[in-house]
This record gives sequence, C-alpha cells and structure tokens, in this order.
Amino acid sequence: MTQSTTTTNQPAVILRRVSTEEQGKSGHGLDAQLHTCEQWCSDKGWNNIAVFTEVVSGFSKPLAKRTAATAAIELCRRESGILVVAKGDRLSRRMIERLETIELSQKEGWYVFMCDLPEADPTTAGGWMMQAMFAMLAEYERRIISERTSDALHAIIRAGGSVGRRTEVDPCAVVEAVTLHEGGMSMSDIASELDRMGYKPPRSANWNRNTVRHMVTGEAWGKVTRTMRAEQQALDKSGDGV
Repeated sequence: MTQSTTTTNQPAVILRRVSTEEQGKSGHGLDAQLHTCEQWCSDKGWNNIAVFTEVVSGFSKPLAKRTAATAAIELCRRESGILVVAKGDRLSRRMIERLETIELSQKEGWYVFMCDLPEADPTTAGGWMMQAMFAMLAEYERRIISERTSDALHAIIRAGGSVGRRTEVDPCAVVEAVTLHEGGMSMSDIASELDRMGYKPPRSANWNRNTVRHMVTGEAWGKVTRTMRAEQQALDKSGDGV
C-alpha cells in the first residue's frame, strides 16, 4: 500500500462555509466546522496556518469565483499544504468542481482532506479514488431522488391529481428547488440557480424568490415533493429501495 506523504507540522488551511446570511450570523454551523477541522489537524499533527470563512451558496456561485475558497487554495498551493474541510460539500456541492479540485491538488502537490472521510488519505491513490467515488455517489443520490420524485409527480398529473400549477412548472424544477432549500440556500439564490439550469418559470422571463417560496414552503408542489421523498426514504430504510 502506498504510504501517506503528509508529515507532522505540515501546513493546513481550514475552509469553512455556510450558505445563508442567517447561518453566518448565528455562527453555530461555522463554529462546529472549525472545531471539527481543528480537532483533525491536532490529531494528525498538522500546523493550522490559516482559516478562511465563506457565507455563500455551494451551488449558485462557482468555486472559481468564491474569494475565500480561491484564496485558501492558493495558500495551499504556495505552501504545499492541506486544504481541510469538515465535509466534502463545504468545498462545493457540485460534483465536477470537487473532482476537478481533487485532481488539481494531486497534480500540484497539495491535498484536500475531508473530515467526514478521514479514511480517504488524500496523499494516496486509494484516498484519491475514495474522495472521487464519494463525490460521484453524492451526486448520484441527489439525481436519483430528483428522478423518483419527478416520476411520482408526473404519475399524479396523469391520474388527474392536482399539484399546483401543473401545466406551467416542470416537476424537476420543483424537486431541485426543494432540494436546494433543504440544503440551506436562500430563495433568491434558488431562483438564480433555476435560471442557470434552464428551467422556465411560470408567467415571467426569470425566476424570483416569491415564485420559489410558493413552491417550497407549504404550497401544493412542495407538499407533494416532500411527501414523495419521505415515502422513498422509508422504503430505502426498509431494504426494498433500489
């Protein structure tokens, strides 16, 4: 087995991120991430040289345009250090960005350490593979949930059921909106993300936060989406799910 090339006192750069201003102001999520990262740095004997903090969506803003993330990566590049995040999705919620960052770090001689995958040693081929696989599995799970819920919504429509503005809104847009909302994204950011993904809003050229709120906070579309996802989760836990 390939041995880790990390050493005691190796430079470590912590990146912590939350999605919304409310989360940033409360500080709880940021503090928890910092504690987790600092604990792992201590356990590994790494030298924590900097902490970068972001209050930005991991979906709607590309990693390359996130000031704190790019600064943290640049510092790791200069110091041949280790970028430490509490969870992979704190680096990015986009699979491609996570994979590209992992690949870039390997090529340039710095590393990405995800505290929720401590067994995935970032300096070994096996660790690189695990990080890549888990990024793909997370994206696969998100897409499977979206497909299942969308299929269920279409079935309700075909059967004559009512799920809101059924002739005007793509069910996949609803699934995406609910998923992003549950991940902590603001209504405005969700609207921007739906525009970017190419979903057409009802009766306007672009999505807005009020239309998004209609879908995800108690209105018919959101209720149906959450119901179907809860049923699927129960099925998965029973061992019958795919």
